[in-house]
Amino acid sequence: MVTATLFDDPHILVNGRRASLRRKELALVAYLALDGSGSVSREALATLFWGEKDESAARHSLRQALLVLRRELGDHLVESPTGLRLVPAADCDLLDLERDGLLREGDQAPLPDRLLPGFDDLGSEPFSQWLASRRAAYRARFRGALAARRDAAIATAQWRDAERCARGLEADLPLDADSVVQLVRTLRRAGAEADAAATVLLVFGGSQGARAINRAVAAWVERGLPKGVCLLWATGKAHFDAYKHLDRPDVRVLGYIAPIAEAYATADLALVRGGMMGSSELCAWGVPMVIVPLPSAANDHQTANAKVLEAAGAARHLPERELSVERLDAVVGELLGDRGKLAAMATAARGRGRA
Repeated sequence: MVTATLFDDPHILVNGRRASLRRKELALVAYLALDGSGSVSREALATLFWGEKDESAARHSLRQALLVLRRELGDHLVESPTGLRLVPAADCDLLDLERDGLLREGDQAPLPDRLLPGFDDLGSEPFSQWLASRRAAYRARFRGALAARRDAAIATAQWRDAERCARGLEADLPLDADSVVQLVRTLRRAGAEADAAATVLLVFGGSQGARAINRAVAAWVERGLPKGVCLLWATGKAHFDAYKHLDRPDVRVLGYIAPIAEAYATADLALVRGGMMGSSELCAWGVPMVIVPLPSAANDHQTANAKVLEAAGAARHLPERELSVERLDAVVGELLGDRGKLAAMATAARGRGRA
């Protein structure tokens, strides 16, 4: 029996013994296992794996590879005038996943980029194109299965499973809109379980993150958030690994949120830098802000922006030099504890958004 393992550490077992194959020979067996339900002609194999060579040289290279495959696969490699095939058909981890394993494995299923890793540079453009198409097909099934399992978990209020599937989607590609929605829902759910009046604080410092804000928020989380406060915290991709251990039901830690509309829609308050684009978007959504301007911004324009928004009643200005766990706790606690004040700031923010 031939068993093909194509994820992570690609290898071929023949009756339980690991075959001694070079990468191109292993890739050829993988191709027969995946796309060789019938016989594959020698001409097709020569073109696929040695397309960079002329016809005579490609055929010679195929003959050399077949010498190795005959030795390693024995009677499992059947040759006929029409071509080559594996008998019986190989067991293959990719085929098992594509049949039904993706729904079974859920977020534990291997990511698409782990399919035949390191096989992109075999020197054959036709094979590279075939591998890319195989990964794309698996990615579509992978994301569809995770989304289906996520939605089923939501329907039965299995929030942790729903979140794991959403994060599995994030690990493969940046979060899609549906996955952002589900992460926000799990955050709201966690808050509701802790306190009926749970409020959401959105924290982000732009695509690169904000080191000072991240450090203060991390210390705040470790010390203990005010009752009923939930965080949706985008650290910036470069900082995510340093803070992902703080993720928990009421503190959702992400590298980056894209699209961010659902995050704006769910936030009661935002802790942000003072960039014009980000603050304008928050005003358009009616989200009040605590603004910590970047001191080194050109012409200190973020501080000027923070002061204008504070004067308009849409924000609180918190200079970075004053940023500490105690100050953050006091400012955010004051705002989130006064629903009337927060509502007035939201109205002011919307007013600025229409200005």
